[in-house]
Amino acid sequence: MQMRHLLSTIIGKSVHCILEYCSNNVKRINYMGDWGMQFGMLIQFLREKYPDIGADDDGVEKETQNA
Repeated sequence: MQMRHLLSTIIGKSVHCILEYCSNNVKRINYMGDWGMQFGMLIQFLREKYPDIGADDDGVEKETQNA
């Protein structure tokens, strides 16, 4: 989390308090940022660095298949 996420939360809370004080009905939603790009970059890095990762992984350990 970066400082700007906290800053937008503080500004949002301040605006909420002002509007509520002026008798407005306010619904608060706190959106903490979009992580899509960061995870997309991580997935792309893993695919380039380890191209065979997960290629033969079906979620079952090899030892349990032989039992």
